[in-house]
Order: sequence, then structure tokens, then C-alpha cells
Amino acid sequence: MKQFKPGILIVLIAILGVILASCKNEIDLDRKYLKRTLALNGYINVDSAENVLSVSWTDELQPILINDATMKITVNGQLRQTLTGSNDISKVYRINTPFAPGDRVRIDVVTADGSGHAYVEETVPLPIEKIDELKVEEVKQVSYYDNRGEKAKSDMYKISVRFRDNPQTDFYRLTTTIFQTRRNSSLNTLEYFKPISFQGFIATGDPVMMEGKPITQSSDEAMNAANGGSVVNRYAVFNDLMMGGRDCNISFYISPNEFIPEFRIDLYNLSADLRVTVCSFSEAAYYYLKSLNLRESEYYDDYKDLTGPIKLPSNVRGGTGIVGFYTSRSLPVKVFGSDRYPGLYN
Repeated sequence: MKQFKPGILIVLIAILGVILASCKNEIDLDRKYLKRTLALNGYINVDSAENVLSVSWTDELQPILINDATMKITVNGQLRQTLTGSNDISKVYRINTPFAPGDRVRIDVVTADGSGHAYVEETVPLPIEKIDELKVEEVKQVSYYDNRGEKAKSDMYKISVRFRDNPQTDFYRLTTTIFQTRRNSSLNTLEYFKPISFQGFIATGDPVMMEGKPITQSSDEAMNAANGGSVVNRYAVFNDLMMGGRDCNISFYISPNEFIPEFRIDLYNLSADLRVTVCSFSEAAYYYLKSLNLRESEYYDDYKDLTGPIKLPSNVRGGTGIVGFYTSRSLPVKVFGSDRYPGLYN
């Protein structure tokens, strides 16, 4: 189990807001072995009208956010937007430049005093055409290995997804969003709860999600593999090596409890929907989240591992950090109940 020492904590920089495709806009910056360096962090969702990036100096205890830098966004060799400082209360930089799949994007950042200049240059990945099929079924007493690699057994919803691999896309991420609706029978009204971005689904037995290494052995073997040799795919990223331009079939499980509000309302009047999103990810963002899977695994301890600590990937030149790009396709499906969440099936 990992142990974090005081003074060298790895800080999580959360970029505000939830991306429309439900891919979490969150970057973890490892600064333990960095000198003072300009850092750029965030995810660019091509399907969103606005995206946010953070700019900071690395520091021993916490990042020092910079709100007076100049940011220039160039698309296919043409300057599209210039931001001079950030007026946002959270000190993030809000980008409203439209991007399209296949665009070559460069983002340059220069500090006000000219002491720091960093940039990232990436090609926007191409999305899949669509999700062809999405099914939900109740399965009683499923035996599985949870996201800690421990054996468990319970009633579950099995989610099956089918889509065709884009031959020009190598890296993907799968995300889910839960929608809940409650009917007030006495007033004949409907209450819609805030959508929940949910990444805790169980996919340890799926060969695509586990990139060819599903945890499906006998109990003793699986426990040894999970705790000493297999890394659970917490961030649900995967490559196309098992697809090769053909149909991709993925199955995963979600506990029925995840669809019920915390205060346990009258379940007879509750309905639930699920939206599944397949994101086409840029290479750097894929390897970044893949490294987080390893670093956050139950058995990894970067202060005792003989191979040394994990170096988180960076695609920022002249600095550090990750600026990931992704496109996505989504599809909703009914889980249970008679009422559907508004606008979800339009």
C-alpha cells in the first residue's frame, strides 16, 4: 500500500467544470523531482464550446497558479485566439476556439516577465462513427474482481457496448454518466437529479478494457495476479490492439446501489438512465492516465519499489504537464423505471 510522506505530496489540480462528454477534466501533476518549471494542464474536448487550461509554476508543496500569462492558440498554422491573462476567479484560461478532428493545434504560453515559455502541439484524434449497440441487463450473484483486485459476489447490472474501431485512432477511454428521475405521485410531478459522472464501474474481466490481461483466474491465482502483477484499469483507457479496425465489444458491471440517491428515496418512484461515452484520446493523454493506473494500484509504493518512482508523461515542451485532446461519441440507455431524463434521448 502506498504511503505519502509529508512535504512531498503529489497534488491534484482539478480543472473546474464537467466536460460535455463526461470525460473528467482533471490533471495530476508530479512535482517531486522538478525544479521550478512552467506547467500547462487540462483536457481539450473538441465537442465542447469552451475548454479550460491551468498555467502554473511548479513548487514543493503546491502549484503557484499564474493568471497574467499570454496564451496563443494556433490551428493548422493560423492564429485563432490570444488570451492576455486570466480574469477567472479560479485563474484558469478559458478557450473558446473551435477545433475539429484532424486539426493540428499548437498552444503557446509565455509568462508576463518572459522568464517562462512552454507550448504543446498535438493533432486532434478522430472519433468513432457511433456506438452501434448499448444494452443493460440484470445479473444475479455475479462473481467478479473489484477495482482493488479483491474477489466479490453480488447482484449487478451488466452493460454491453459495441462500436467499430476507427482505423486511424489508436487510443480510447470509456466513461459513464448516471441520470436519476423521481416521480412525486401525489403531486404528479417529476424531479430530475444532477447527472453523476461515474467511473467506478467494474471491467476487470473484460479483455479489451484490461488490454489482454483480464482478471478471471481461480480465486488464489487471481488474488496473486491482482495484488502483485495486474494493474486495474481505474481510468478506463485502452488501445486498439485487440480491435484492428473491426467491431469492439466491451462488457462491464455497475452495482444497483450506484443508481440510487444517497438519501434512499422511495425506490418505487425512481427511474434511472445511463449514458456511455467512448472518447478517442490523444497518445500523450492515454499514456498519462495509464501511468496513473499503475501509480494508484494497491501494491505500488514509489518509495520502496526498486525500479524507482513512476515518471508521469508530459507533452509540454519547455515545461511540464499534460494537455490532452479528445473527441467522443455517446449513447443513452434505460436502466430501470418508466420516466426518462429530459433531453437525453434527443
